[in-house]
Amino acid sequence: ELYTSPQEYLYNLKTLSSQEAKRLWRKSIKEKWNHECAYCGSEENLTIDHIVPQAKGGSDFVDNV
Repeated sequence: ELYTSPQEYLYNLKTLSSQEAKRLWRKSIKEKWNHECAYCGSEENLTIDHIVPQAKGGSDFVDNV
């Protein structure tokens, strides 16, 4: 489960492996979009794309993917 407070976030950074943190990050994004494509609504073959591309200064924050 992802946490929302700064203290819980730091706890996650210290205790989770990189692989587990990435898995939880991807899971939170899919849950935010109800496991549906933002463009077509499909639930199959989902990918995670940036709204503002990283090449143009976009971040990896959940609000930009």
